[in-house]
Amino acid sequence: DMVEALNMQTNLDWLIARQGHITASNVSKFLTGGRTKSEPFGETAKTVVNQYLDEKTDPCFDDLASRTETYQMKMGLVSEKRALQLFQEQTGLIVSDEVGFISETINGIDFGASPDGIIYGEDGSIDAIVEIKSRSGAEFRAERDKLGNKATVAQMQLAMLLADCPRAYLVMYDVANDKIQYIAWTRGFGFKRKLLNQIELANNYIEAQNELDGYTNLKDHLVIDNEYQE
Repeated sequence: DMVEALNMQTNLDWLIARQGHITASNVSKFLTGGRTKSEPFGETAKTVVNQYLDEKTDPCFDDLASRTETYQMKMGLVSEKRALQLFQEQTGLIVSDEVGFISETINGIDFGASPDGIIYGEDGSIDAIVEIKSRSGAEFRAERDKLGNKATVAQMQLAMLLADCPRAYLVMYDVANDKIQYIAWTRGFGFKRKLLNQIELANNYIEAQNELDGYTNLKDHLVIDNEYQE
């Protein structure tokens, strides 16, 4: 079981499928605006888009070349089955851990998510997805304190959108005490409106960058801060 769990999200097929997508784990950065209302598409969002574009063109970029397993990643993968077992025992829900990489192209941008579990309805459709975060001690409490922040909300909302399901469960597994706590999320359609708006801004940014790629001398095509030239 440990070998199977460790192989789930570190094998080459998974890495290749994941590459070239804005994933649920970093979609909150994609949704980041600038420091003022006049700059709706901020530097953090631009960084995410640039990485996305690099992954599209360079098969050795990011994960395939430099991905390393952190202690938290290894602990999470090994303990995932135990967390699912406890979750099923306490809720009576049946969770399948045979989950692949879910992806969808939305207005030209590829998004993806890797839920840790799926709950199917009687008609075979996806009723809910399950995300597991395994932590220990102070890290468990720190992660629990962040459950309501924008990053966690965005991660769960994108996963539900891609899986086309009405709800999700975020399961916190306390490794040291072998117990879980969980929170149920419902799908919010306000998230999709925000995502679509940001995708439009991202496409505008990509179009502008593609245009700049055609110039050799950029002097007349960039906005230059002249503070130090006056």
